[in-house]
Amino acid sequence: LAARPGMGKTSLALDFIEHNIIKMNVPVAMFSLEMTRLEIMKRMIGTMSGLGIYKFRGGFFRHDDWGPVHSVSEKLYNSSFYIGRQWEMLNMRHMEKFTMQKNI
Repeated sequence: LAARPGMGKTSLALDFIEHNIIKMNVPVAMFSLEMTRLEIMKRMIGTMSGLGIYKFRGGFFRHDDWGPVHSVSEKLYNSSFYIGRQWEMLNMRHMEKFTMQKNI
């Protein structure tokens, strides 16, 4: 995906990923030069749980917010969603090897 900053590229990619790993049960690998694994997972959990990324990032949870977070975390844990390390983006061979190892 290519566009100016702040246009929603990551949100669109994560929507595609969510659809494929949760609804279609298709394995997906994601490589990002801009975000770490932790940042990607925070964003996925915040969006999928319905809390929104800002509430999730800020940690302003109510007691009843933990249920959706736990449910989404469990779905992601049991899915075939793989996040490549940033250094693997340096070389297409690394990305190919990663996806072959994961059978993607």
